[in-house]
Amino acid sequence: MLTGCSAAPAATSAGFFFPQHNSPLGEGDMALLEGVIRLEGSCLVLTAGDGTTWLPIWPADVTVGRLNDLPTVVSPDGVLLVEVGDINPDDRSQLGGSEVQSDNTELIGSIPDTCSAERYWAVTDVLNPPAGEPAS
Repeated sequence: MLTGCSAAPAATSAGFFFPQHNSPLGEGDMALLEGVIRLEGSCLVLTAGDGTTWLPIWPADVTVGRLNDLPTVVSPDGVLLVEVGDINPDDRSQLGGSEVQSDNTELIGSIPDTCSAERYWAVTDVLNPPAGEPAS
């Protein structure tokens, strides 16, 4: 279970909304959510195989960036965890974590209406990073 979430998240300097929780990468529940991560508007969302849209809530120690003018998620040690819209836009990501509710006390702060999703996923790990190489 997560210990809590950070204060109200905001759009990042990379130009998209990036909600985070207080637990570090690799700590917490490890249920599996698999799907395609895309940038929809100003939000990174995961669309599962059944069509359900999830808003990932990322660990506190991962960062955001841009690669080829598209969003990325990078681990604390600089490993590229998620690429969005790369050469293979339908690549499936595998996110360890657990479902959380939008009104759960762990979700401190509000999620912008533009980022509403059917469900919310507290990410604890990315099980299949694109290349496992340091991000540039």
